[in-house]
Amino acid sequence: GNFEKIDDISELGWLNPEALQYLSAFITIKSEKKIPSVELETRQKISKKLKPSYGYQTGAYKGNALKLYNRIRGYIGNLSVGVLTEKDPGESKWNDHMATSLALDLPSYHSKILVGHFVVEHAQGLLFWSPYRTGPGISTMHVPKPRGIEPFLSTCEYSGFTGAAFSSKIGPLDILGFVHSNKIDASVKQDTITSLPKTGLHRNENELQKQNRVRHAGQGFILRYKPWSRIKISMAWQKSTWSHPFESNVKPRNRFNQGYSLSAVYTQHPFYIATETAIRSKQAASVAVLGFQKKAFETVVVCRTYSDLFVNECGTAFGVRGETIDNENGLYWGFKWSPQRGTIFSLWSDFFRQPVPTNRIPMPRYRANWQARLQKKMKTVHLSARAGFKEEELFDQYADQWGNKEKKMLHQRKIQYRLQLDIFPKENINLRSRFEYHHGGRNHWNLNTTEKLDPGILLTQAIQLKSTHCSLWLQYTAFDALDYENRFYQFERDLPGTMCIKLLYGRGIRFYARTRLSWKKNFLFTLKFENTFYDHSDTIGSGYDKIESPSLSALSLQLDWRFKN
Repeated sequence: GNFEKIDDISELGWLNPEALQYLSAFITIKSEKKIPSVELETRQKISKKLKPSYGYQTGAYKGNALKLYNRIRGYIGNLSVGVLTEKDPGESKWNDHMATSLALDLPSYHSKILVGHFVVEHAQGLLFWSPYRTGPGISTMHVPKPRGIEPFLSTCEYSGFTGAAFSSKIGPLDILGFVHSNKIDASVKQDTITSLPKTGLHRNENELQKQNRVRHAGQGFILRYKPWSRIKISMAWQKSTWSHPFESNVKPRNRFNQGYSLSAVYTQHPFYIATETAIRSKQAASVAVLGFQKKAFETVVVCRTYSDLFVNECGTAFGVRGETIDNENGLYWGFKWSPQRGTIFSLWSDFFRQPVPTNRIPMPRYRANWQARLQKKMKTVHLSARAGFKEEELFDQYADQWGNKEKKMLHQRKIQYRLQLDIFPKENINLRSRFEYHHGGRNHWNLNTTEKLDPGILLTQAIQLKSTHCSLWLQYTAFDALDYENRFYQFERDLPGTMCIKLLYGRGIRFYARTRLSWKKNFLFTLKFENTFYDHSDTIGSGYDKIESPSLSALSLQLDWRFKN
């Protein structure tokens, strides 16, 4: 308890007055206030392409070519505060995009309160966001564990809510509620929304006219009930209101709409089952997941059915077309097996069908993908081999004998191979070599012809040197992919917190260097220089982004600073 004077100790009953008198010379009673923990994190980033595009030369872009990013996050006890500002190249304001958040955790009441920018995660992502990937990949999926409500300090300008939210836990019941009102970029004609662009760019007059043109407001709640340790049942509801009506072919089509979701998770190690079904505007979508997960082997099956008119304004569910989850039926299966230490074999396949014709695709179509990967890690050598196959139906325009254009069906096949070798002659040195080869062909069913696609070839060589406070990564890539269908997507080591997957199309050479300097775990400075040279063209890009040069360089710098008491 709290003691105000030494005599109060005698009330404990286990120390007699004589003993207390002798010990009083060694006892001091004073009140001590606990200082709450304080933590501050900042991140500043600046980058620029070193050659101006047509938009800067003509003055069409209102701002300079700098890309600026600033983020500050502070933690004081159970209170967290965050501010993010971003300016894209060509924009005139340093805070063209701004996000703020304030979150208060109340552990004594098992509750959380959040104001500002936030994201709502729930189940498989049919109604709200999901923390998992939105497309098939080499890694299998795990037991869904969405975080509920979280601050959203992101440069993604069309995601997240702006408003207030709370969550609370009462025994086996979790309650989450929120209200929001967001300004959204839109093209508006005659007081009607004709499109909802998601680029987040506001560089020229056309883009500035679309900035924050409409308002999207709403509210919702999520109830999670855990009757037993292995079962969790959830129900969600969301209501949305848009300030303007939509054209008939623009989603979400309805100015006023509501959505409902019911989900469940059952775990019995090593098995787990997760399902979610959502209904919005009388259209339904469903996802079912069945998985098995142990240390040496894991597998998962995902079955999905999305009706053609289903609209998920905020959802990010699993699908072959990423965040667009409508007009799709699919089955995904994948497994990962480690027969011995250092050896991993992975395989996944995905079958997708778009059952209802659309204006862009006038007939039902399908797609089949599979990919296998073998990894072998030894003491100084890591070897990785990957093979993939894609088969799909496409449509393209062709002119008949009178010059009239009409859409014809294509049956396209692509095969991809990748071989990667990492050598570690010393603990602080990594030598990487990679070879990729893409090839395929098309069958024109209506024209009864076959077309062979130009193959794509990529060669990469990289070296990493690192020490306690410094690291350097150098990478050189030569690519030849004149056919767009055989283009390459290559992951690059970028600035901390930035995901960079570079599209390599055409024929050329790409080089980049990244170095990192750290000090006492409180400061981290990162610099990246990159250059891409194309030898099949004298220009890069198109429109306002066109550059009159076959070569383009860029420089990026970032400083991370952290303080903690």
